[in-house]
Amino acid sequence: MANHADRTIIATFLIVAAWSSNLTVVGQKPPARSRSSAALPLNIGGASLRIGMPRLEAMELIGRCCTSSPLSDSMFIMDKNSNDIIGDIFFKDGRVRSLRRHDKHSQHKEASDFMLAVYRSVLERNTSVQSLNVTLSAFSEEMANATKRHLLLTFPNGRKLRISQTSVDTGELVVDLEEER
Repeated sequence: MANHADRTIIATFLIVAAWSSNLTVVGQKPPARSRSSAALPLNIGGASLRIGMPRLEAMELIGRCCTSSPLSDSMFIMDKNSNDIIGDIFFKDGRVRSLRRHDKHSQHKEASDFMLAVYRSVLERNTSVQSLNVTLSAFSEEMANATKRHLLLTFPNGRKLRISQTSVDTGELVVDLEEER
């Protein structure tokens, strides 16, 4: 039986997959690295931040909604009420260089074990991959007594990894990682 931690793993997986590979979402072109896409804002705790914005402007926006770790070229952004880390910001030459929003966090061993299984499956038991093109499909399936949500990763060689989260009407939750051909 899956627990709450298992439900959080899909967001973590997508972050790792996007970070470690060239990820293509079905129905969309892969994002191009350009000035215009880099200028797209990322909302962290109510602060609308952009790559390239001046450090002072970013810190002013963060100060309105959040707190931050001591000033340096890399800082945590924290929720004012809970003090939970909700993002990271990185600076270079007085401008925002990189941003990360933390959508979900878990310190449950089961969630960590599941993420490690996904990671190892993506790498096919290798320790690293130089470049990996993956097509990602996301869809749901309604059943008589449950709803299943799928993430399907399709590799160029025909290999498929399916990550599914099932919510049964009884309240039971299940997360699966399966390999297909």
